[in-house]
Amino acid sequence: MKKEKFWFGAAYYLLTPITRCRYGYKGIKYDVKPPFLLVCNHTSNWDPLYILASIPQPMHYLATDTITNIPLFGKLIADAFEPIPVDKADVDIQAIRKMKEYAKKGESIAIFPEGNRSFDGSMIGIKPATAKMIKLLQLPVIIFNLRGTYFKTPRWSSNTRSGKTYGYIRRILSSEEVRKVSVSELYATLLSELNVDAYGDQSIYHAPYNSLRRAEHIESLLYICPECNSLNSIRSRGCRIKCICCHKVTTMDKYGYLRNCSYDTVGEWNKYQIDFETKRDYGSFDNDKAIYVDDKYAIKIKRPDEGRIYKRGAGRLSLYKDRFEFVSYDRKCHKTYLFEDIKSVTPQGRSNLHMTLSDGTSIKLRTIFNYVNGIKYYYAYCALSGEHNTLLPYTSDKD
Repeated sequence: MKKEKFWFGAAYYLLTPITRCRYGYKGIKYDVKPPFLLVCNHTSNWDPLYILASIPQPMHYLATDTITNIPLFGKLIADAFEPIPVDKADVDIQAIRKMKEYAKKGESIAIFPEGNRSFDGSMIGIKPATAKMIKLLQLPVIIFNLRGTYFKTPRWSSNTRSGKTYGYIRRILSSEEVRKVSVSELYATLLSELNVDAYGDQSIYHAPYNSLRRAEHIESLLYICPECNSLNSIRSRGCRIKCICCHKVTTMDKYGYLRNCSYDTVGEWNKYQIDFETKRDYGSFDNDKAIYVDDKYAIKIKRPDEGRIYKRGAGRLSLYKDRFEFVSYDRKCHKTYLFEDIKSVTPQGRSNLHMTLSDGTSIKLRTIFNYVNGIKYYYAYCALSGEHNTLLPYTSDKD
């Protein structure tokens, strides 16, 4: 624990000035005593730094191997801060055991119950099993809210806007309260207290988040034109968004709203895309006719019985009615992944995809260029396979 205290202290004094100056963080600083479980909404890569600026206490973050696999930096994070590795594809028994171990030692834990960053500023799905896990730990729960972080650094963007970000403790549940409430009541509390709607806040506060490139790379999220329904036709430059088929031009203002568009917000446009894929007639596609194809992907494969990550170079990714296919440019790698053999597909970063097979094999499909849209593969896969879209709320209390 001394090692974690040193590294968290060093990170606080070195990084908090950057967090407050570059990212405009105005969060309140709290003095809270460990142990506790901190839960927070998730819209930015910098969320742990915002939390650190407000609560400078050592915490073990629940994290996927996406972070710890980063060369050098990932090893430093793993050694210094001891995050708890978690499998996004399923309820991770090992992660729960590790959390209980830290809780018994009197050490604090931090989790982002949404499990993924929001693409459009709205709250995404929280698994009902999260409430069960919280009751198992029997720790006081700090419910922390971050606001303004979506507009500051949208997930689909590569640049930072001017503007302020805020963080504060919304509610604290004592360990006694956690024990007394039912799982369903605790789950309802999480949904209510973690619900931060970026555009809902903007409708009240009208806070500016300015940048000369505030719309750039939005085609990594938006790919269907709402005017002509053309696919893969969206392009961006500066503050402008254009359909290359019908030549409709939309602009994004400094408040994040869309002008000269059928939709006022990125969230409304994104919902239209999800509805489009859900209602789409995939029956018109032959088994050998690709639904989506992109030439700008690279693949990495990690098998469960090996620590080594295999890189198979760049190539073409295709989605069919029943499978994904990847073919490298040199034709030396041709991989086919049937839906029936896939355990989960998860969007990562702006346009990357992470796939877990039933045998535990982990596959990362990474885009080479920023403008490639990867979310369409995820939306279409969910519609074709019947899997729950984890970027949407859960409609059942079943795990």
